[in-house]
Amino acid sequence: FVKDQIRKSGLTLSNVSIIPVGVDPEFFHPVSSRPTMIHTPYILGVGAVKNRKGFHVSIEAFSLVASQFPQVNYAIVGHSDGDAYGLSLKARVKELGLENRVIFLDRVSDDELRSLYSFA
Repeated sequence: FVKDQIRKSGLTLSNVSIIPVGVDPEFFHPVSSRPTMIHTPYILGVGAVKNRKGFHVSIEAFSLVASQFPQVNYAIVGHSDGDAYGLSLKARVKELGLENRVIFLDRVSDDELRSLYSFA
């Protein structure tokens, strides 16, 4: 994404390298403590609530999954600043009748995030 944005700006990219995002295994490791914010089976999405993250697509996909798996919820962890995109996601969730199934978690502690990943 960033490389494409730089290219669109007109800058040359002759000395640019893409370095994949790494994962710190000291931080991200399985934990045994269950999440406190959600107690049912769930699918997890984590990231800034921005259009480029595709939550509008995953919510539509979840609406198809939800009818076949009524016990599964969708937890989205990410800050949205209350902007138009975040508000449109919440409106779409309501239109789909999933307001009790899609859970928006604005900010969570590191411990809660590890638990959410571990039990997703």
